[in-house]
Order: sequence, then C-alpha cells, then structure tokens
Amino acid sequence: MMNPPPPSSRKEMIETKVGSFAKSIGNNPPSNYSNPFSPKQQQYLEAARNKLLTPEQQQAITPAHVQSQLNSYITSFLQSCLGQPFRQTFARRVQSIVFGQPYSQLTLIIDAINSLTALSTVSIKEDAYGKVAKDIPVIMRTFITTYQTLERFTATLPVHWTDVHFSEDQRRSEDVLMVFSALRNGLGELVKAFGGFEKEVGIEAQDLRVAKAIAGMEG
Repeated sequence: MMNPPPPSSRKEMIETKVGSFAKSIGNNPPSNYSNPFSPKQQQYLEAARNKLLTPEQQQAITPAHVQSQLNSYITSFLQSCLGQPFRQTFARRVQSIVFGQPYSQLTLIIDAINSLTALSTVSIKEDAYGKVAKDIPVIMRTFITTYQTLERFTATLPVHWTDVHFSEDQRRSEDVLMVFSALRNGLGELVKAFGGFEKEVGIEAQDLRVAKAIAGMEG
C-alpha cells in the first residue's frame, strides 16, 4: 500500500496538522489529574481554603468539579461544527479497521465476492472435470464466516468517546451494508446452484441451513 504524498500547499499542511492533532486528542480522552502536592503542603492548603473560601467556593474548585466542567466544555466543542475533525465516528473507525486506510479496500472486497460467486455458479456448466466443485463448500463457508464475523464486529465495537452524535442505527454504515449485500447475494446464488445436490459437492447440511438463513431463503 502506497503512502500518501507529503503536503505541498499551505492548505494541505494545515489539514495534515489538524488531522494529526485530531488523532492525538481522539486517542487520549481527558482523565483526572494527579495531586502534585505533598501531604504537608496539602494540609496547609486545606487550612487556608477553609479560612478563605465558603463551602460553595470550595466545591467549585475541587478536582472532580473542575474535571466535570472540562468534560462539559470538551463535549460542547465536539458537538459543534468546529469539533467535527476531532470526532472519531463509528463509521470512520469501521472504515479504517475493516476496509483499510488511507485507501479503502471496499471495492476489491466486493469484486472478490462477486467473482467467486460467478466462478462457482458457472462451473456447473463449464467445469467438466469438477475442479471448482470441490472448493464450493469452502467458498460457502468462507462467505458465512465473513458475514457472521463482520456482523459480530459491528455489533460489539465500542463507541469512541469523541463520537458525541452516535446512535445505534449507525453501527451498519453504508460500506458495511454493501458487503453484507454482496455476501447475501453470493450465498443465495450458491444455494440456488448447488442446493439440490449438496451431498455430491460436499456441502454440510448446517452450512446450507445457515446460508439459506443469511440469504433470506429459509423454508
């Protein structure tokens, strides 16, 4: 996979810097700060605070309150249009993990599924020596496993803390739905082509049932 060319214009340099910073902040959510004072210093601070500040003022400067305020400001920023480059959205993370970055492998994946499906189904008429037929069970099982793995992954992938606009219906992005569609169509074609003589080509009954279920051909 080729690396993207270095930025040449001022606009590209700014976008690169912003992208690097967004990745940095996205990977490091805010956390509580450790106390920098020694126990004795802490005692002096407590005494001074009790004399100079009211209980309400003391509450306002506690680490928990400050952290809460900080989190509120960060959340408000991420929800704004200015925070958009800093959000690691669910769809973007799936795109990166499943389909690769900076160049997506989505088209190659779908082409591979469609090509294997076409090669398998046409082999009934053109593969006189049965060279492809022996691989039909493996191809069907691979489609099934890929579908189930992708389904499980998108259902359980944790939402990143910067994805402030996330909703559960976003777990299946357009790219994921395209792969699901290609796998369902492929399994449907395999079932139509080989479902009548699965024993002859070595397709297990369990795989055939699962393939029918995924393809929406139950019963």
